[in-house]
Amino acid sequence: MLKKAALWAFCSLVILVTFSARAGASLSISPARVGVTLEYGETFTYSYNVTNNYSYEVEVIVTSRNWNNARIHENVQVTDWLEVSKSSLILQPEESADVYFTVRVPENVRGGLTAMISFTIRAANINIMTSVPVSLIICGTQEINFEIAGLNLMQVPPTESTQGSFNAGFNIENKSNMLIRPVGEVLVRSLRRRDRNNEPMRRIIYDVPPVFSDSRRFVGAQFNHLPNGRYRLEMTIESDGYAVTKRQDFRIRSGEVQIAS
Repeated sequence: MLKKAALWAFCSLVILVTFSARAGASLSISPARVGVTLEYGETFTYSYNVTNNYSYEVEVIVTSRNWNNARIHENVQVTDWLEVSKSSLILQPEESADVYFTVRVPENVRGGLTAMISFTIRAANINIMTSVPVSLIICGTQEINFEIAGLNLMQVPPTESTQGSFNAGFNIENKSNMLIRPVGEVLVRSLRRRDRNNEPMRRIIYDVPPVFSDSRRFVGAQFNHLPNGRYRLEMTIESDGYAVTKRQDFRIRSGEVQIAS
């Protein structure tokens, strides 16, 4: 099983910053996302840097909205927890400006919240929007719960060069009260006695987009050129110290994959 520190299990301030976002030749936004862990009563102020990459002056409209939060948070307004310092700004070519925002922990909310701060300009009679996320985790209130569901072993279109090849696809269903950023691995082990001590084939699951509350994310891993025989597929997915493992036996026969009954 994978081992991973529970990043948000500690109640000291945790900041996650990822650089950077860009919308074509229009605006550069840095960082690309910000995540923060706070206790009740705490606030956090940070900024997004906006750069005009056009050769002319632009007006940037700044807005914010909640984004894919849990159903239990449907009555929480974005203004209850996120305040953005500016609603618009004028930028000359290659000019940059900081747009500050403040995150506060609303009362009686557990888990996490996510919002998008959007920067919109009008160029060539088209509105161009660039959005970057801000995520809040309320320390000590996380309820992490997700499942591996809908496993499907999909045969790669059979040819002489793809015999014994397949895609293992499955969904990560997030029932937590916050978004998760899953990592993990998919293993294939031979069940033949003579192969018992062999290293399993391994595919690492990483760089998965966030899985928001009450939603699912499809993940796949491909395995190539397995010889005929019996195998066990083992999937382990982990996020924030919570791990789920699921296994499925299958067989390769005449180069085709068959799920064991």
